Amino acid sequence: MRRRDHFLLVASVTAIFLGASLGIGAYYFLGDHVMAGVSLAGFKVGGCDAGSLTGIVAELKKYLAHEPITLVYGGYRRAIHPEELGVSIDAGATVEDLLHAGRQGPLRDRVAMIVGAHGSGIDLPVRVSVDPQKLGEMLLRIANDINIEPRNASFEDETGAEIAERPGRRLKVDEFRNMILDALGRFPREDISLPVEIIRPATTLEELRSAGARIMISSYRSFFDPSNRDRSYNIRLTASRLNGIIVGPGEEFSFNEAVGPRGPEYGFREAFEIVSREFVPGFGGGVCQMSSTLYNAALLAGQHITERHCHSLPLNYVPLGRDATVHYGSLDLKFRNPLPWPVMIQAKVTGNQVIASIYGRRNLGYEVQVKTEEIERIEPSVVERLDPTLPEGKEIHEQDGQPGYKVKTIRVMLKDGKEIRREDISFDTYSPIASIVRVGSGPLSVKR
Repeated sequence: MRRRDHFLLVASVTAIFLGASLGIGAYYFLGDHVMAGVSLAGFKVGGCDAGSLTGIVAELKKYLAHEPITLVYGGYRRAIHPEELGVSIDAGATVEDLLHAGRQGPLRDRVAMIVGAHGSGIDLPVRVSVDPQKLGEMLLRIANDINIEPRNASFEDETGAEIAERPGRRLKVDEFRNMILDALGRFPREDISLPVEIIRPATTLEELRSAGARIMISSYRSFFDPSNRDRSYNIRLTASRLNGIIVGPGEEFSFNEAVGPRGPEYGFREAFEIVSREFVPGFGGGVCQMSSTLYNAALLAGQHITERHCHSLPLNYVPLGRDATVHYGSLDLKFRNPLPWPVMIQAKVTGNQVIASIYGRRNLGYEVQVKTEEIERIEPSVVERLDPTLPEGKEIHEQDGQPGYKVKTIRVMLKDGKEIRREDISFDTYSPIASIVRVGSGPLSVKR
């Protein structure tokens, strides 16, 4: 704001305030004047009545609705204009807030406000509302500018070359949202220092060397369609967060803890996933392919599975009974390391392949095989949906059905070609996908 404009705004508001305050002696005892010690966006308004407050808010509105807020973080600077957020000023609600200050709510809160107002004073903001969608889009843009993924220490499996760790950073979106909403109702505009969290890598180079996990115990790969860019991006992001994680002897690994929440503010994109037996778009679609691939690597590495859930529908990137669905806050993939030495997870994406490997200090000393046995095949049902746009008697197959299955998964340990142990891993049920047929219910067409 130019200095002249700033001066005129202060002068206008001050003139309104002085005119409103003359002759008021009992405003504290009346409900139609602002309590002493209360300010609005930096301007003292104690003693003002509703009419005067409306004029003050109108003057502030000219400034607050257009003056930008500058965001800063290190060398990063960006101006946010109120128009970008669809800002609107609620003058009526602002006036009500001021008149009710110290006069409404529980007695304890009212006393605290009165004492605060008469002491250091209380400053209330102008009541501002924004377009939620525009605000959300702005928050994501800033997050994309600021966020950097941490990198765990790891090594190249082909050359053995070490890769040092790197800390990351992430915008505290909820805290930033509150700061923006508060700043929009304040005068004068002040720069906002972005609240940023520094993220420590899960594994340092020192920890990697100490673990000594350089011998591959197991590896498993699955394939995906790289043309699906958002799903592919989520798979790569998930792999980067898993790569280099070390699980010590007796420790339990948690997929959700390692990967974190799957919201857009955490870098994930929208792609199809299975929810309630249907393929629907959701943030984090593709993460389950990484968890399923890692699950197979953990099985082959002799890890003790402590939590795992199958999908509700059959999938094509891993065999039946060998998938692992995850959902942050509810469904997790967990396994405990039963070995007397640490293991390290290596996760990477090469071309159209997702590869998960488990490394340790030495081999298991036996071979691990995972097998799935089909117990029952469940035939799909046929769902007929009446369609008045089709003539009676006409049918169109809208969706082909797929059978469901009940399967048993077992793990077999072999030494010198002989079975030394066998264990049941899971009994899973996959629901069939119904065939959908549109059946005409409209009038028959008549040829003339």
